[in-house]
Amino acid sequence: MVKGIEVTTLAEAYKQAIQYIIWNHREFETEDEELVWRSKDTLVLHVIDPSRNIGKLADYYPMGLGALDTYVDEILGRDDREVKNTADDFVYTYFDRLCKYEVLRNEKVVATDGVERHLTRYYEIDQINEIVKRLNASRSTRRACAITWKPYDENYTNLRSPPCLQWLKCEIVDDKLNMFTLWRSRDVLLGMGANIYAIHFLHTAIAARCQCAVGFYEDINVDAHIYYKRDGNYLKRWLQ
Repeated sequence: MVKGIEVTTLAEAYKQAIQYIIWNHREFETEDEELVWRSKDTLVLHVIDPSRNIGKLADYYPMGLGALDTYVDEILGRDDREVKNTADDFVYTYFDRLCKYEVLRNEKVVATDGVERHLTRYYEIDQINEIVKRLNASRSTRRACAITWKPYDENYTNLRSPPCLQWLKCEIVDDKLNMFTLWRSRDVLLGMGANIYAIHFLHTAIAARCQCAVGFYEDINVDAHIYYKRDGNYLKRWLQ
């Protein structure tokens, strides 16, 4: 089943998502042996005016405004910290996946001895730049998309921390840039707040490059959950 939450602001979307899982969940043990409350439904958040009262989100986010702003820098590639979020066993950042997406290509090379050989090389693609180019080339394009999943990595090597964000799409309707994101799995309490706050700044940056206003934001969560044991202290305020 699908649970749709339509609200005006990102703060209200975050708040209602947490409240929904608290009262509509199944207890679940993840493959990493973590205990979670998992939403009974796929959560779809539709935020009509994500720019409105954006700072209010910090009132609900357990880590505060400083952590949110640091995450914005990471999403936008302005974070010059050496480690970033890899201290938590993450081996990626969304900036890297969106703006430095590595593609494997097989190339045919003829050596000086005349022998033909095949080499596999990595190429980087700035998917956000490509989105902007597509939108500016055609306001009606349906192909302004980016992905984060790498089958050659996530399926075989990166088994600990494959990215939660899978897909991002932008469209321009009535001279407003709408954004959609799809999440394969989502820590709603500690993850969603930072995610939607930072991605809004990416949304705003793309809209500026396309010379249009910010439209709605739609956020699709296939596996929305809360770590009720691990994050019990943060959860207390919501249970009172």
